[in-house]
Amino acid sequence: MMLDVWELMPKPAGANVVGVRWVYDLKVDEEGNIERYKARLVAQGFSQKEGIDFKETFAPTMHIKTARVLLALAAKHKMSCRQYDVSTAFLHASLKEEVYVKQPPGHIVSGKEGWVYRLRKAMYGLKNAPKAYSDHFMSVLSELGFRQSVKDECLWILKKGNARVYYLFHVDDILCVSNDDMLRDVCFESLKKKLRIRDEGEPKMFLGVKISRDESGCGFRMSQKHYIERMAKRFNIDDNAKPTETPAMYGQKLTTDMCPKSDDEKLAAAKLPFQALVGGLIYVTKTRPDVAYQISDVARFMSRWGVEHFKAALRILRYLYCTRDECLSIMPDERDMIVKCYVDANWGDDRDSGEKMDDKWKSQYGYLLYVNNCLISWCSKRQHSRSLSSMEAEYMAASEASKEVKWLRVLMSELDHEQMNATKMYEDNKACVAFSKNNTCHARTKHIDIRAYALRDCVREGEIDVVHISTDCQLADMFTKTQLKHTFMTHKNMLMMGISEDPKEVKMRRKVGMCVCLSCFVGGASSITA
Repeated sequence: MMLDVWELMPKPAGANVVGVRWVYDLKVDEEGNIERYKARLVAQGFSQKEGIDFKETFAPTMHIKTARVLLALAAKHKMSCRQYDVSTAFLHASLKEEVYVKQPPGHIVSGKEGWVYRLRKAMYGLKNAPKAYSDHFMSVLSELGFRQSVKDECLWILKKGNARVYYLFHVDDILCVSNDDMLRDVCFESLKKKLRIRDEGEPKMFLGVKISRDESGCGFRMSQKHYIERMAKRFNIDDNAKPTETPAMYGQKLTTDMCPKSDDEKLAAAKLPFQALVGGLIYVTKTRPDVAYQISDVARFMSRWGVEHFKAALRILRYLYCTRDECLSIMPDERDMIVKCYVDANWGDDRDSGEKMDDKWKSQYGYLLYVNNCLISWCSKRQHSRSLSSMEAEYMAASEASKEVKWLRVLMSELDHEQMNATKMYEDNKACVAFSKNNTCHARTKHIDIRAYALRDCVREGEIDVVHISTDCQLADMFTKTQLKHTFMTHKNMLMMGISEDPKEVKMRRKVGMCVCLSCFVGGASSITA
């Protein structure tokens, strides 16, 4: 074979022989249309024996937020973006272990029916194939002069003078961002000598996310419209379904009281594809931060659910289907690429999610990080421990957000945008703001876990500046609770359009008697189309 994948030989005595099978798949384009039919021979890795057929299996995977950072960088500096694809990626990597596989069905050599193939290269399906390929690909990039990012193992950076080339890879998909077309092309030609790689042009579909340029040709839009439509079709939602403008009703509370109690109710609930539905919804949060809290809420009942929980998840899908044309916008900005953070917490949720979870009275927190007006990272999550006050809940949430801030600050430094000033962290709890800056210890705070004091260290070192913000302007509020329709629509539009509120501007508008509501920045419920 061209890649010298294997050699046919008699079966060694006592060797473990791994089975193989054919797998058929469809490759679709950014609109969900069939692009080509694929057939691949894969190994049945479940029959491998650890210590004999493989030792290590870990292979790094990229962070989707790193891709958002690169797109924000490309939008600001008008850098070129390309997408590369490595054909039969795993077959380029050599195997260190001795692995034998059976002859493929339909291609058994006559007279050598009992013989097996000894693999020289990593074959799809093997447990150690991803690690073998990632090691091989990273060694190739290292030979070309790239260096690995500290904060994302799949981000590789090449610097020559003022020229920059960034590679962000996930298995065989590579996102390339560069400010020098000549150096970019030289790197690509060097890769072609090592790998079977092709240039697919401007990024259109990356990790299931559609990426397109905006009307100006400078900004980007990220959408999962085709994925939402496939999910809707799977769960029988179409244009005839009742439209909804919010993913959940205001005041909705999913509780364990909604779980089935009788045997008949349990049998009926078991037939509902609740886990499949919620699992599919989680994937949508790559580009839809407006449903992060609602999906987090229904996901708490993955081990025990009822009909009402299933209906709540279906409502989220109906909302996504009705707003499927909306995109996450990454727009250029003339200002420096400054990181800022919004964080909030909802103290003391009295709901329990059921068996073995023990999460009653634990607080829900959320945060979101911007680089200028580009939304990069967000989170909506239940806290691991119970808080005894709203200040403690907010402080623990801010401490968790500080980890993400430190990660993003280092990443921005690697991308030549070092944060010279402290990152503004907007918090609507004045006690939390004061506690993050003052070394106080009294009866109401001395019990707080020592790991939470990492936030205070960041403040003292000048990395983070915790700033008070009005609750009206707290964008992270939608990550902690179900909001009123008007508030939700306003915050959602700001997230998707890449608009964040500056508290200094709020104060100025207050002085002159202007409206301070976030809705003055956006109109109604207009959607952003791809």
